[in-house]
Order: sequence, then C-alpha cells, then structure tokens
Amino acid sequence: MATSTTIDWNGDSTSSLVSIGTRKLFLRAQGPPRLLGQPVVVVEAGIGDDHRTWTAVSALISKHSRVYTYDRAGANNSRSYPGPDPRTASAMAADLSSLLAAAEVPGPYVIACHSYGGLIAREFLALRGEEVVGMVFVDTNSENTRREVPLPMEAFGAVAKGLDYYQIVGLDRDHKLDPGLWKSIKGDSGASEQEHHGEEISFRELREKRQFERRAMGDRPVVVIRGDTPRDFRAFSDVAVEKGNGSEEDREKMLRFVEALDEKDEGLQREQLLLSSRSRFVQAEKSGHNVQITEPELVAAEIEKVLKEIRG
Repeated sequence: MATSTTIDWNGDSTSSLVSIGTRKLFLRAQGPPRLLGQPVVVVEAGIGDDHRTWTAVSALISKHSRVYTYDRAGANNSRSYPGPDPRTASAMAADLSSLLAAAEVPGPYVIACHSYGGLIAREFLALRGEEVVGMVFVDTNSENTRREVPLPMEAFGAVAKGLDYYQIVGLDRDHKLDPGLWKSIKGDSGASEQEHHGEEISFRELREKRQFERRAMGDRPVVVIRGDTPRDFRAFSDVAVEKGNGSEEDREKMLRFVEALDEKDEGLQREQLLLSSRSRFVQAEKSGHNVQITEPELVAAEIEKVLKEIRG
C-alpha cells in the first residue's frame, strides 16, 4: 500500500490507510482521474462486511468512472483501529465523512450501499446534504425493517448452529469473485459484533430524521435494487428443519419470520423510493440478499445509469 500522504486521491488508483484523527481507515480508489466537479461513486458495505464484497462491482465501474471503497473501523484492513462501541450508523457515517475530508475527496457523490449500509448511507446524506447527487440501494434495510419484521436472534442462532450459510443460500456457487478472494471474504470481517450493538439505536435515529416524509433527495436520482432475501432465509430454515436444529419453538419462530418477510420485504424496499421524486425500482432475478456478489453486472449498470443521468 502507498503512504496516504503521498497519494492524489482524485487521480491515483491505489489504496492506503488514511488517518481520521485517533484512528485510521483503509481506502481504495479506482478508475480514471477525476475532472473538477465530476461525480464519484462511494460504496458502503453491509453490516460486518468490508470493501472486498464490492470488488466485482467496483472493477466494472472503474472502467469508466471513479469509485471509492473502504473498510469501516474495526473491519478487515482497518481492524487495528476499532473505534467506539456500540457503533451506530450515524457514527459510521461521520467516519466516512471524515475519511473523504482527510483524503481531500469532495462531492458530488453517488452513494452505492448494501443491506445495513443503507442506514449508514442515509446518515451520510443527513450529514452532507446536497453533495449526495445520487443513491443506489442494493437490497438495503430501512428504518422500518426491524420494526416491521423483527429477526428472532436467539432462535436464528439456535437453528443456524453448524450450518454453512454460504453454501445453503448458493453464494459458494453463484458468486462472481476470484476464488481466492471469495475464500478470504467468507466469515466475519472483524467489526460485526460492534456494529450489531448499535443497530437498535441506529434504526431509531434514522426514523427521527423523517427522510421519507421530507423527500430528502428531492429530485436527485435514486435506484432501489431488490434481491430475494426471503429466499435465503427460507432455504436456511428448510435445512434447519431437516437437520432438527434448535427447538421446535425456535424453528416455528423462524418460519413465522420468513412468512412475514415474504409478505413485507418488497414493500419495505419500495418505501425507499419516497426519498426522491426521481426514483425507480429494479428487481434482481437471480440473487438472494447479496446482489452485489452474484449479479455485479446489474448493480454496476444501474450505478452507471445514475452517473449518466447526473452528467446529462
């Protein structure tokens, strides 16, 4: 890795740890040098994930546009700098804001995000306002997800014991990444526990901002890409039942959760369209929750459409 102080983050394609005061975060820049005022893509991974889960998408985007991926405090290359615990989405958004400032990468930004990263991205929107000129949500959570469809964590832990999530939901088969990279990604990036500690506070804090009611993105483009998360949980629950994992009560709780998610997930995804008067919904046809890993071409194409729309 290069030394962050010698890098032109708006021109070089490279990676380094960048100091944001008491901590350092890993940042990767890819793509052609940036022209003054040109929008760039900034990626926010899901809970417990890091920049590697977006490798295939960022490789495609970087052929034509500048893209920045990073590891949050405590994750992967940023693991030595854990930061506060519990870690809320607003705290992580503040870290991202500080990182971009330290690297001297100003807006305008197109934010692409996955899963719980949707909350972080929207907290970043709350911080940086008009600098966010487009957003692409990839099977993301919203402030209402856990309230409408609460995941029974104890039951899930019981039925999941000893099961291989990646194999059951098809990620081992369907991922579009280098095999060595995929092997390194499987498992916990290092920050999952701390990030989970801040979930409940994060959902509440985002609800209080009332971004849907205010149409926080105005008429700036927003894309909501939905995967099929219920499919993943259904496959997991079926295997758990087959193997007799957990108690009968645990398995029943998971069944009720999957049924509720099947009923409400699309509506919760579509609710994010309210952020802008210029929004559209895309259904991924081949993916469960991790669309950026299994259909990177789809995600990259939607990001490029947003960039073209902004550039006119």
